[in-house]
Amino acid sequence: MKRALALLGARPCSVCGTYYLTSNPGNLVHAGAERVCYICLSGWWLERCHELGIPEREAIEHKLMHWLTEYRDGKVYRELRDLPPSELQNVHLVVSCPECAGTGKLGGERCRHCLGNRNVWVITFKMPQPAR
Repeated sequence: MKRALALLGARPCSVCGTYYLTSNPGNLVHAGAERVCYICLSGWWLERCHELGIPEREAIEHKLMHWLTEYRDGKVYRELRDLPPSELQNVHLVVSCPECAGTGKLGGERCRHCLGNRNVWVITFKMPQPAR
């Protein structure tokens, strides 16, 4: 069965084992040696990020940031005070600024992308609950 799914272009999530079609790049993010679905992403990242060295972790963070904003309607926040309430957040990812490489400075000035904070926050939102 697994071989047949692979022939059809489906790959499993490294965490839950659910198969997803790879023809839709929003189904699985390829992070390091693993493919992870959106549902498993938060839990997987909380466990996995502590096992990585800084360069590898930052590379995966930037890939996750791009994937979340491109395919999962993620929004990038430059300041902590602008974050939406936690009850509205689904995925909450802190990423070193890709523009200044987490230094807070760009060309000797305060980085315009992270506003000198060194990090940005990527948030995806929970789906609104249907009215009952």
